[in-house]
Amino acid sequence: MWHILIWHWSETVFGAGIIGLRNAGFFVFGIFDESKERMRSLDWRQDKNYLDYIDSGESAAVYIVKNIVKSLDTKNMWVDVVSLSTYCKRGSGNIAFNWIIVELFPRKIKPKYDTDPDYNRYLTWLTAHEDIEKQRDSGFHGEKFLVLCELYDKNKNKFTTHTVIAKKYWEPMEAYRSMEIKNPVDPEWEYRVRAVKKVNAKQIRYIVENEFELEEKIRKNRRPTLRILGIEDGAPRSTNRH
Repeated sequence: MWHILIWHWSETVFGAGIIGLRNAGFFVFGIFDESKERMRSLDWRQDKNYLDYIDSGESAAVYIVKNIVKSLDTKNMWVDVVSLSTYCKRGSGNIAFNWIIVELFPRKIKPKYDTDPDYNRYLTWLTAHEDIEKQRDSGFHGEKFLVLCELYDKNKNKFTTHTVIAKKYWEPMEAYRSMEIKNPVDPEWEYRVRAVKKVNAKQIRYIVENEFELEEKIRKNRRPTLRILGIEDGAPRSTNRH
């Protein structure tokens, strides 16, 4: 145990960082303007389907695919979430994913945006659903991709250091001396993409039908892999069904 007498100075020890998740935008809430047209009353705060889209992690998954996955060209494309598996990463306050599976559709219907960014996000979601449904009804099938990502603390192994004059509690008063104290920097979480793989209907069906067994394997392995999901060798592995 140390007796701390004086705080002298502080500095931050920096480490490596990658593109951050903070201020991603899909959790920003807006103000409802009752003077807008009737459609505006279907604001996301009142639309259960839109709220479910945000709360389920679909909104975050779409953001990851469109803004963090660099190997997919999603310009002028809708991203539809086919399957995802989520969990809560302790201390992060963000949704973490075991896997994300998406299907890409061309944007054929263009939303008519206005100056309200919160309403525009809702309108984007609404238009995407309409456009995707029409394309599916016409028999269109988009390319499908599996995305594996993890939440990573950008401030892992970063510390603030400060110097104090201190001694151990059993030492005499003359034992006070200069000591350096390290405190971990508050975490800042980001998504890191680990793998992106094109998948077919058979592979998707295997993952969906064996969801709980695969989640348990991922938990024991402490991270998802293509091999666990039966994707790496192109052939699903047998999984005991209960």
